[in-house]
Amino acid sequence: MSPDLCKIFGLQITYYGLMVAIGVYWGLMTAQRLARNAGIDPDKVFDLGIFMIVFAIIGARLFYIILYFKDFLAHPAAYIFTRAGFVFLGGLACGFSAGIIFALIKKLPIGILSDVYAPALALGHAIGRQGCLLNGCCYGKCVHAGTFFATHFGEYAADGTAVFRVPTQLWESLGLFIIFILLSLIAKKKKFNGEVFLSYVALYSVLRFSLEFFRGDYEKLYILGLTFSQVIILILLPVIFLIYHLLRKNEKI
Repeated sequence: MSPDLCKIFGLQITYYGLMVAIGVYWGLMTAQRLARNAGIDPDKVFDLGIFMIVFAIIGARLFYIILYFKDFLAHPAAYIFTRAGFVFLGGLACGFSAGIIFALIKKLPIGILSDVYAPALALGHAIGRQGCLLNGCCYGKCVHAGTFFATHFGEYAADGTAVFRVPTQLWESLGLFIIFILLSLIAKKKKFNGEVFLSYVALYSVLRFSLEFFRGDYEKLYILGLTFSQVIILILLPVIFLIYHLLRKNEKI
């Protein structure tokens, strides 16, 4: 299947771009709905959402360049101007950091805002990840055709044999939809502001850490048997649990 959808006035539209756009749309709409329920101006949430998305894109590309820095030095233009090449964790870090700075300047409640964006982010990411499936990226390792989860995505080996892979894109998308549902339930019974966001980071970290063992698109990035993302998650999770404990103890932010 071709990753290209169509051309509009000479601009190539891809399935990946379409799914990401749909994910962004539903993510922002969800954030605005949750903002109304939380008593926050939905227009401010929308504007801040766009602001964070811009920095998330920049951060995702920067992390990708860092991961492939040697290749970047050899062909910088190919890495800067390509439509592919983004690292979600880098985008999350930069987008969230930019959001905190914006919220501090505008004197907006960081804890409440983070709880508003968390479910929206999970939903938007779940939709956008399906674009990876259509684009042919973020794929899983090759498996035998008889494996119960083996999926054929139209890929063939040099000898014409069909290649079967672990559908990590579909697994992550499904996992994110489940996280979205769980966060929606947590939001109704949260004990402190920021609990929903911290729950999102913890749940997604566990999901992503697990799925990394099945990814088949960047084996060369393994560090002591773990991927770059897994190393970051191992550092991040203890910090998240510590913050969760402190905030739950104080029950305010």
